Amino acid sequence: MDPRDSPYREAMGGDIDFNAIARLVRLGDLPALAEIAEAGWDIDQHDYWTGTTPLLVACESGQVEAARLLLAHGADPNRIHNDGWNCYDSAALPAIRELLVAHGFDLQFYQPSWARGLQCLRVLSSARPVHENWAASIVATEPVLEYRALPFPPLSGSVSVSVTDAAGIRSFTIDGPGHHVAHLPATAEPATTTINIALEGMRGEFRARIFCEAVIRSNDGPRDFWIPDWAVS
Repeated sequence: MDPRDSPYREAMGGDIDFNAIARLVRLGDLPALAEIAEAGWDIDQHDYWTGTTPLLVACESGQVEAARLLLAHGADPNRIHNDGWNCYDSAALPAIRELLVAHGFDLQFYQPSWARGLQCLRVLSSARPVHENWAASIVATEPVLEYRALPFPPLSGSVSVSVTDAAGIRSFTIDGPGHHVAHLPATAEPATTTINIALEGMRGEFRARIFCEAVIRSNDGPRDFWIPDWAVS
């Protein structure tokens, strides 16, 4: 079809109603999306209020083929929603994350966080090597160390974890994807436990957290609010 005869001809050189595009993405209407893209529509057109792009919509709704089409037409995999959501973390399916990385997703996240009785670190970098050292301490009677190396993006470089407490120093080896939980020696009185993580040229996604089981039990609200289940995330 000649783009000038397209029902989306108003897209030529400009924007069209974003909600209409979002509906096509959620429906997985590939012929319509392809027609609009080939008519000259700005593939990264975003919602004025939220900053959401069609690719973000495809990621959130699990529309793998719509994401593939948008990326093939030049959609930016590194665009971020006004509230901070990115395409990779918004992806409902692993297949979409693989597409994003294949088309140049390279946002790098180094995110320490904390809560009552809890210290966390998440590192994600699919393209650029990470060189960082992180240390965190908690005062605990029932200290627990948990860490996880995700299978995708593929882990490379070096990740080392060590824990220092009243019993001394222990080291843990990360040699590939896996999820590990170590219940450290409990103490009658609160004592300091420190975690040290060294990242040397790391690519991939790695998470670590150290927490006091006794404090987490005493926190208000559901346990999975404070300690989401990494085994299924």
